[in-house]
Amino acid sequence: MNDNLGHGAGDELLGLVSQRLRQQLRHHDVIARLGGDEFVIVASSLRGEAEALMLGRKLLDAFEHPFVVAVQSCRVGLTIGFALAPDGHDVADLLKRADTAMYAGKQAGRHTLRRWAASPEPA
Repeated sequence: MNDNLGHGAGDELLGLVSQRLRQQLRHHDVIARLGGDEFVIVASSLRGEAEALMLGRKLLDAFEHPFVVAVQSCRVGLTIGFALAPDGHDVADLLKRADTAMYAGKQAGRHTLRRWAASPEPA
């Protein structure tokens, strides 16, 4: 986007992406941009993996529709990696593990939803 339409359009798109993410979340959930095109969402009080998967699918569905930036339509891919509190001991662990899950999703073809999974212990 920045290369074709300039940094202003790229900034506009990031703003639209954050708005669309926010529209899918509960009022007490937190969204932050880590840098570049990576965002993190802290969704507290989820009742387990099923509820986290439901939220993830809702986010993926929201990105099926294109954005309009600088009078041009553009699609934005979304790959979600997540970890739940039992997956890590602290926030840093959870972020690291969610990031690992996201990269696994990207390798699997993008527009995916993945939970961090521990590698099986060697026999």
